[in-house]
Amino acid sequence: MFDDSDDVGEFDIFEDTERVELYVHLIWSTAGQQPWLDEEWDFELGIFMNDVMVNNDGALLCSAGGNDHLHLLVALPPTLSLDEAVKVLKMSSARWVGKHIPGRETFAWQEEYFAESISPWSVEEVRAFIHNQREYHQEHTFQEEIRAFLEENALHSDDEDDLWA
Repeated sequence: MFDDSDDVGEFDIFEDTERVELYVHLIWSTAGQQPWLDEEWDFELGIFMNDVMVNNDGALLCSAGGNDHLHLLVALPPTLSLDEAVKVLKMSSARWVGKHIPGRETFAWQEEYFAESISPWSVEEVRAFIHNQREYHQEHTFQEEIRAFLEENALHSDDEDDLWA
């Protein structure tokens, strides 16, 4: 039992310590949901995106997806907002794909994205979910995945057409 009435002197449990753990599961699609992503180079893309996060004091813990969308698990630093992280990841990775992947010079991501915070205790579960994406999408479309996700989490979209823009 905590009782602050005892005179124990000054004590700051956070003294000389800074600990922030902010894990986020991100999902976004290619522009127009074009099937532009390829398993042959998604590992290289992941390495590049991790470098982007590390340069911003964060980390990309894993990434995978279908041929038209990407899931990422990132550790955000306290100095980088979610919106800034997504912008820098999308912008730099689209440029990387356009420059390094033949036939993808006009590569782009859709403007919208999905993000959910993940507790430190759920990181391995989300990592396993993301690693299973290629297998999952051999039988299910991205639209089916998103609809199921929205249902499971009691979420809804006012305009379902916006989900696929």
